[in-house]
Amino acid sequence: LGFTTQPAGPSAGTFGTQPVVAVQDVEGNTFASSSAAVTLAVTSGDGTLIGTTTLNAVNGVATFTDLVINTADDGYVLTAISSGLTSATSEAFNLAIGTAAQLVYTTQPADSTSGELLSTQPVVAIQDGAGNVVTDSSATVTLTLSSGTLSGTTTLNAINGIATFTDISVSTTGAGLALTASSIGLTSATSSSFAVLAGDASAVSVVTQPGNATSGTAFTTQPVIHIVDAQGNLTASPGNVTSTISGGTGDSDANLSGTTTVAAVDGIATFTNLSIDKAASGYTLTFSVSGLTGAVSSSFTITPGAASTLQFSTQPVGERIGRRLQVQPVVTITDSLGNIVASTASISLSLTTGVGTAGATLGGTTTVSAVNGVATLVGLRVDLLGQGYTITAASSGLASGVSLPFTMSGIGEITTQGLRSIDYVSAYVGWAVGASGTIMMTNDGGRSWSLQTSGTTSQLMGIDFVDYRYGWAVGAGGTVLATTNGGHTWTPQTSGTTETLHRVQFRDASNGSVVGVNGLILRTTDGGNTWSSINSGSSRNLRGISYGSSTVLTVVGDQGEVLRSTDGGSSWSAQTSGTSRNLRGVSLSDASNGWAVGADGRVLRTQDGGSSWSEQTVLGEADLNAVRFVDSNRGWAVGAGGAIARTTDGGASWSNITSGTSEDLHSVSFVSNPEGGAVGTNGTILRSEDAGSTWSVQNGVID
Repeated sequence: LGFTTQPAGPSAGTFGTQPVVAVQDVEGNTFASSSAAVTLAVTSGDGTLIGTTTLNAVNGVATFTDLVINTADDGYVLTAISSGLTSATSEAFNLAIGTAAQLVYTTQPADSTSGELLSTQPVVAIQDGAGNVVTDSSATVTLTLSSGTLSGTTTLNAINGIATFTDISVSTTGAGLALTASSIGLTSATSSSFAVLAGDASAVSVVTQPGNATSGTAFTTQPVIHIVDAQGNLTASPGNVTSTISGGTGDSDANLSGTTTVAAVDGIATFTNLSIDKAASGYTLTFSVSGLTGAVSSSFTITPGAASTLQFSTQPVGERIGRRLQVQPVVTITDSLGNIVASTASISLSLTTGVGTAGATLGGTTTVSAVNGVATLVGLRVDLLGQGYTITAASSGLASGVSLPFTMSGIGEITTQGLRSIDYVSAYVGWAVGASGTIMMTNDGGRSWSLQTSGTTSQLMGIDFVDYRYGWAVGAGGTVLATTNGGHTWTPQTSGTTETLHRVQFRDASNGSVVGVNGLILRTTDGGNTWSSINSGSSRNLRGISYGSSTVLTVVGDQGEVLRSTDGGSSWSAQTSGTSRNLRGVSLSDASNGWAVGADGRVLRTQDGGSSWSEQTVLGEADLNAVRFVDSNRGWAVGAGGAIARTTDGGASWSNITSGTSEDLHSVSFVSNPEGGAVGTNGTILRSEDAGSTWSVQNGVID
């Protein structure tokens, strides 16, 4: 055999010249009659010969046409063999690396967890058409993901024809994912498939937002919550998902009803029956799972239901006969849950039958049309003296509404009963209590007073109202009285003691405390329906109590006793007051700032909620019985011999004020306006309309 045409490059994957082998005699002449089978093989070089490597000679010549070697190398040699014939060896030839043509994954990406680096990072080679790495290539290679979000350095310049990626991660989850490598001018490559699993549960996510609804009915679209990993992928984690109304959204008094806690199944919590009772816009819901970051929904609106009821949103307050009511009533048209309905219905008002004084009439404009569901009355008056009047509001097709009771007063008579406590809830409406079960009420700022029926002859020592309706009075023999209608009726409550009770203080209509002799402290969380005796740790007479917040309270008493609670009155600890004198009154303006007063004109100050006290000043030698602050600057103290002192700088300085009486004063009350009052022995009632700068005597009860 002899090569009549030598194989030649120039590059792997292609022969520039295909080899031709002749069957020859010993003289080198082509043996034209031969059809022998001739086979070629690589006998030098790393590559493999590909193509039709065996041919039958035609007229003694085997002409090869499709041979290639894909591996670039130098010094390739082909050997031709045929049975019974002497083999032949080609001249050596070189195959160079070809032109860059394609991308190939030499290392495939492997399964991983979302947000974490792929456990095996991909490596991409730039190859010629025969699969040889083009080592002189620095082409730019970019990775893309078949579905989801790819992170890390996704574009690299190859080094010696190899792009080695090191920080690739996928933030989404999925199976059958693949990476595509691409470079301009080259055939792209797609990796083998891999999966990305969710990471550990990290947060909750709202995937279906709550929809708008009518008050008290289920949301049109109920929320669906996913428990997700740090990248927001759904996990299969269990957990109880709790829903609440986000603070500061919608109506602050609203209640979320339905199944508000749902157990997630495969990481999904589907709520089915959530509803809200108060109409308002801008609601959002907060969803939480213990140990995970919560989520807040988009905002939605709750609209009122159908009009059903009339309600007094502003209660009438009486006046002297012949004058317009001190506070004119406002009536609203509401749905069954108390939400105002934008109605223009006509509303008629009249005195409720069987109350007040027989024959009395309601004067003024008694029929009005509502504007956006609100009827504002003006000019109403009642022509006869009396107590316990109520007004009925009526409108066709709606349930009637009845106001709270009010009093129409006269000029009055002077009372001589000793008064021990006073409490105003507004500039005009207040109550005072004292000897022989006396309870008096004013609705004109103290110009006139009306007696209320207490049902007791015990001396009453303290009174406290949280608004126009809810109030409590306490006194001798363990007496506790309560009212829910501004004192028009008083109901005794069971205190569980016969000891004298000195003061009562309520934070709201449910939570309150009472102090008395021998270290006695009582507490209620249900408006006084039940009272519990709390261990105070003291045996001294306790005479004053004040809330600084819903949890912080301070009590003062004899021999400098100061007690402090930080859990709403459930438990108490003794504090160091720095005095052994009797303390008789205390007032906290907030959770930090407070003042206590007592014997010999002592005024003590705390700035840490009662944990520590310092003597602020001494106001003469008169015993001080009560103190009242409305903020951290403005305060008043009253005491023996008509003593009144006033401060406007938190007690840094005090001014002694002329009271106009020499009677002992036992209590003082101001709200956050200039009007206030004080009471004392022999029926003394004082009134100030200029924040305590001047005072006038205004005692009286109706005939």
